Amino acid sequence: MLVGEPGVGKSILTTQLACSLTLGQPVYDFFNVPQPRHVYYLQLEGEPEQAYERMQRMASKVNRNSELLYWDCRPQGVDLLDPLQVQSLLKEIAAWGKKPDLVVIDPLYQSVFGELARELPSKAIIRFLGAARTLFKPCAFLLVHHTKKPSYTREGKQIEEADPYFGSTWLKAYINTSFLLKPGGGEYAGDQVMLVCKKSRGADVVRDLILHYAPETDTVSADAPLDEQSGYERVSKYLVKLKS
Repeated sequence: MLVGEPGVGKSILTTQLACSLTLGQPVYDFFNVPQPRHVYYLQLEGEPEQAYERMQRMASKVNRNSELLYWDCRPQGVDLLDPLQVQSLLKEIAAWGKKPDLVVIDPLYQSVFGELARELPSKAIIRFLGAARTLFKPCAFLLVHHTKKPSYTREGKQIEEADPYFGSTWLKAYINTSFLLKPGGGEYAGDQVMLVCKKSRGADVVRDLILHYAPETDTVSADAPLDEQSGYERVSKYLVKLKS
């Protein structure tokens, strides 16, 4: 699960991820991809032209293999509470003819029309994921999700929560890994965003990443936090930044 407030860049991250996977290229210039992967992207918000234009801007840095990427745009969302819609969606994914290695649901709330705080919609998502995992095994899923609405003190200052996840505890307990995408602060205030791990059931999951945004290509590159970089890495990256 990737959680972040609106406009922080979740769709940029997930689009770049999908494109890189289909080519077997390093994701965010950080994660190695051993071989090209099949990606089924379920876009439940916005028009398909927006995604296409974003991929066109990315193409000079990160292109894509259209044979391995299926973009399923449904601006009106889907209703996973409806068994008929669930079966129809599973059949359409299977009809692609290629077993997906990754299925992206972006954004998650549009799969149950915003009712994620309730138990039944969250269980409907879990049932769908379970059915899809059985049908397309092995397959990974990326759930793109918004944070809950911010709360404020009496003085009007926003209260920063450690994990602003919004939704049922059923879904939070089900997922293996969750990341929070948030603006950088403190020593990282000059960087675009931070990707922070909030939950992990595996020891091999990266905990934190600094993400540098390149507006000319609408892409990001990743670095480990400064205290995890060697002195050589910090100096060389600083010189590259000065040169650019």
